[in-house]
Amino acid sequence: RGYKPLFILPYPPFLNPIEKRWSKIKDHVKRNPLSSLDTLTPRIQAACRSVTTEDCLGWIKHAEGFWDRYLDKELGLA
Repeated sequence: RGYKPLFILPYPPFLNPIEKRWSKIKDHVKRNPLSSLDTLTPRIQAACRSVTTEDCLGWIKHAEGFWDRYLDKELGLA
């Protein structure tokens, strides 16, 4: 079909919106230290619930802003 594989850097976090999600979750957990009666599971669940649709859309848009520049460089078009 004329498809050509495109190899990207092993780990370009700026192209991967999930990295922003994990960052927000980790920050949420860090900002709310565990007391002696707390367990980590409910804290992580609360952190996951704090991620909004708007957060996700913003992270995707942010990553999309890098794709054209990244592909141009990888394909030698820049």
